[in-house]
Amino acid sequence: MAATEQQLLEQRTAATARLTGMTNHTLAIAYSLSLVSLGTIYALLRREAGKRQQAEANLRRSEHKFQSVFDELYEFAGLLTPAGRLIEVNQAPLAFAQVTREEVLGKPFWEFPLWQQSSELTEIAKTAVSQAAAGRFFYTEVTFNSPNGQPHTFDVSVKPIYQSQSQRVIWLIAEGRDITTQVQLRDALRQERNRSLQLINSSVDGIAAFDEQGTCTVWNPAMEALTGIPRDRAIGQCGMDLFRSLVPDSTLQHLHLGMADTITAFDFSHSHPQTGQLRMIEARYSPLHNGSTTLTGGLIMLRDVTRQRELERLKREFISIISHEIRTPLSSIRGALGLVAEGILDDDPQTAREMVSIANNNIERLVRLVNDILALNRLESGQVDLKYQWCPVISLVQQAFSSVEALATTHQIRLEATVPDDLRVWADPDWLVQVLVNLVNNAIKFSPPQTAIAVTAEAIASESIIQFSVADQGRGIPADKLQTIFGRFQQVDASDSRQKGGTGLGLAICRQIVQQHGGRIWVESELNKGSTFYFTLPHPEQRQEAERNQTTQKLL
Repeated sequence: MAATEQQLLEQRTAATARLTGMTNHTLAIAYSLSLVSLGTIYALLRREAGKRQQAEANLRRSEHKFQSVFDELYEFAGLLTPAGRLIEVNQAPLAFAQVTREEVLGKPFWEFPLWQQSSELTEIAKTAVSQAAAGRFFYTEVTFNSPNGQPHTFDVSVKPIYQSQSQRVIWLIAEGRDITTQVQLRDALRQERNRSLQLINSSVDGIAAFDEQGTCTVWNPAMEALTGIPRDRAIGQCGMDLFRSLVPDSTLQHLHLGMADTITAFDFSHSHPQTGQLRMIEARYSPLHNGSTTLTGGLIMLRDVTRQRELERLKREFISIISHEIRTPLSSIRGALGLVAEGILDDDPQTAREMVSIANNNIERLVRLVNDILALNRLESGQVDLKYQWCPVISLVQQAFSSVEALATTHQIRLEATVPDDLRVWADPDWLVQVLVNLVNNAIKFSPPQTAIAVTAEAIASESIIQFSVADQGRGIPADKLQTIFGRFQQVDASDSRQKGGTGLGLAICRQIVQQHGGRIWVESELNKGSTFYFTLPHPEQRQEAERNQTTQKLL
């Protein structure tokens, strides 16, 4: 029994020892695992702590870099709350306004000193904040004064920043950029453009510009007047279409407005669509470049040379006529005096006297011609200073009759005058007598003997004028000559200058004198029955009396 119990005890002791060993082994393993776990956790914690420290250092460096860049921005920049409180601001506006960051942070945007320079600026700042807080971009240009009083123009914008994947505004970003130089340049360019447009619009030459597609971009008033095409219809239209009705197809096919890169000059004529008058036009097309060889369009200039061409034609005609008018009497003088000088007529005194008389008459004709040309030139050039005075009309008519009395007697012509004794005219008496002399002199030359020339003058109160007339009973003037005879060297018959001794300038001189007195001159005629020349002069006394009567009637 004892042995059995001893055996059982030993077995239990052995089992307990084995169990204890296993437990200790397990505990050792567990401890080892715990140590390993703790080491691992510690290592992980250290690594995470290192990462966090690195992240914090990176964040600090990033914030420092951002702040450095933010402060060094040339533009004005600020971060605001939706309510307009200033959260952050860079150094540029602080330096411009000469304030510190601490003085403005946390305050409303519109209380920044620059916005306080005027009530209008303050309202603009408030409007910018409210508009951006509502989700709308705000932009404007404002002018701030620097501390030394110099104005600076800024373009200012305020825009909203939304929360990620949300429509809620969480910040506002305000920006400002000093554009003073750009504004000055823009204003200078605008002024230069306005000056250029003013020059173009005031030019007497027609000017039109076209872009590189040939579309009209400029059409000045002179171009509108020359072509009859209004500016509103021309701008935006194809230049080739605009000029198709003006320029012949043969010229137009070589002219590509806005697209041609060569200078082209040409002439053309066209009837003005509104007046119907035929105009002579000089045209010059020039390409436009952008400062290099790149073609950006073209410019065409039109000049009305109708009057210039007419003057050139008249000049040629004048030279031709004057050459003829001088050559003819000079030939007669040369021939007559040549016969006398060579002694051919020594044995024929009567014929010699006739030759000398012919030479003398032609010399007088040349003197009249020179005097008339000089007088007409003075009148047309405005070199005549009229000496106005009140003149009795009957006295002027009598002076004219005295000048032509000898010629009238030679031609057996009676001179009659019908003029009120109290009629007066405001005129230069010398020049007005010249008109009457020229008209009566012409009437005498073209009137048959035993006829009368009637000179009349009367006041026409309704028109405040005095009307003169010189009537003859001569051969009359064809209808197609009634207007042209008042031109230079214009006569009804080409032989009149030789047969009648005229220069063809008398009526032209009359017209100039009458027009310079503010009147007009014309003629009415019937072939083989006679002609009547009329001219009128203003009557200041009657005009003043009429004005006084009108004033009195209005008062009554």
